[in-house]
Amino acid sequence: MPRQSVPQASAHRSLVTVSGPAALHRIEQLDCGLGVAPDNGLSVAEPSEAITHPAFHASRPAAMTAITQLEKIAAERST
Repeated sequence: MPRQSVPQASAHRSLVTVSGPAALHRIEQLDCGLGVAPDNGLSVAEPSEAITHPAFHASRPAAMTAITQLEKIAAERST
C-alpha cells in the first residue's frame, strides 16, 4: 500500500480524532479535534459524517451532542 501524503494523512487523523471522542461522549475532548479539522483540509461535512456514522454503533445522544459542538465551532470560525 503506498504511503499517503502528509496532508491526506492529517485529514484522516482528524476524522479519527473527532469520531472517537464523539462516540464515547467525551465532549470536552472534541473542541481540539473539531478546531483543527478545517486546518487539516476537512470541510464541515466531513467531521459531521465522522460523528454521525459511529452513532449507529455507539449512541445517538453522544453523536447529537458532538454535532452541536461542531456547529458551535464552525460558527466561531466563520466569524
